[in-house]
Amino acid sequence: MELTDKVRELESQVLYLEKDNACIEDGREKLKSDNTHLHKHKELLEEQMKELDQRLDETVKEREAKYAEALAKREREFQEDLSSLQNRLSVLQLEREKLDNDISQYRSRVVALTQQNKTLEAQLQEADSNWLSLSVQYQQKEEDYKLEKEEMEDVIHNSNTVRTSSPVC
Repeated sequence: MELTDKVRELESQVLYLEKDNACIEDGREKLKSDNTHLHKHKELLEEQMKELDQRLDETVKEREAKYAEALAKREREFQEDLSSLQNRLSVLQLEREKLDNDISQYRSRVVALTQQNKTLEAQLQEADSNWLSLSVQYQQKEEDYKLEKEEMEDVIHNSNTVRTSSPVC
């Protein structure tokens, strides 16, 4: 019995090993299938990643081109603005120089006119003084003339009276 038991036991172990081997084979097949599926999924993801990288590269290139274009446009506008401001500054500097020159001329003119005004005021004051003096002299002469005229009229009148009162021969 011992041999039979051992054979049975060995058969039982063989059966168990065959079942285990079948399970392992099923597991292996499933793993192979899963591996194949994962490998295909990996390849698909790698392909998608490549496409995304390409799109990202294209997007980056497009944005870089747009940025470069916008930057170039801003640079042109900046240069135009700078040139315009430099021109305006030149014009303003010329205007300032002209105004400084005009101010200098006006100051000189003001000084000359102030001096001329002082001279004219002095002449006017002198003319007023002369006029006052002449006015006083004129009034004095007029009074002298009136007195002299009255005296002459008296003399003439007296002379006519003396003639009329004296007998004529």
